[in-house]
Amino acid sequence: MAVPIIMGTLGLGSMILLLVRMNNLIQTSGIGIQCVLMEKRWFTPFVHSFFISVFSAVLTIMAGVWIVRQMAYHSKRVYFQRVLNSSFYYPHFAVAFYIYVSFSFIYPYIGGYEPIYGPVEIITTYFLKEVPFVVFYLYPTYQKISQDEIDLYHLFNKGRKRGLWWTVEWPKTAPQLAELMVILISFIWTAYEVPSIVGNSYPPFLSIVLFNQYMEADPGSRLQSMVLMVIVTIILLLLSFILFAVTWQYRRHISHGSDQI
Repeated sequence: MAVPIIMGTLGLGSMILLLVRMNNLIQTSGIGIQCVLMEKRWFTPFVHSFFISVFSAVLTIMAGVWIVRQMAYHSKRVYFQRVLNSSFYYPHFAVAFYIYVSFSFIYPYIGGYEPIYGPVEIITTYFLKEVPFVVFYLYPTYQKISQDEIDLYHLFNKGRKRGLWWTVEWPKTAPQLAELMVILISFIWTAYEVPSIVGNSYPPFLSIVLFNQYMEADPGSRLQSMVLMVIVTIILLLLSFILFAVTWQYRRHISHGSDQI
């Protein structure tokens, strides 16, 4: 436990020192970090993109867990593997392009393009691409769940299946689910190619706003966009710390109670 805490503390401390340095540079122009955060052009995309990222991550993980359980308990491994393996041959921008083309045929029948359709395309793209990642990330853990544990649960619970997840699966998968949340939120929240291909949304996605501001000739706008990215990094590091602390007891259970590390 000491190594992750030390590395995380050093990384978080470095980001905070960098943010303080940037704040000093911004204040020379009469603008502070608080003013930057409260500006509507930054605040609205910041919150909007975060909630889309969280929703996409939760939806993707739920679907991935359901598929993994079907593969592990219902002998559908070959079928799902054939379907999911093909997704790794298509990069994110290719899937985003297919989604955009598909929706472009639908828009004329539902009254043309509306800003609300942008988030739907973004969520759909990441759902199709990240579900296979979740499945193959979790499947080795499900393979290590012994049949004796499942039989023991059924013996004391009279064959009920609803509590199997919380009793047998959750203690073993909680750390990985936390890792998946951090990975997916980090990737979706800061990715640029998918929102730019599907036409973005309203409010605009944070990565689009940051890129446009950084490409301006004004040095102040560039510095503000860099400050926002550092703040996003700090938030993601804090989220990693929180999830690591919450799932620490499950990590100890796995390392001391089974042969998993």
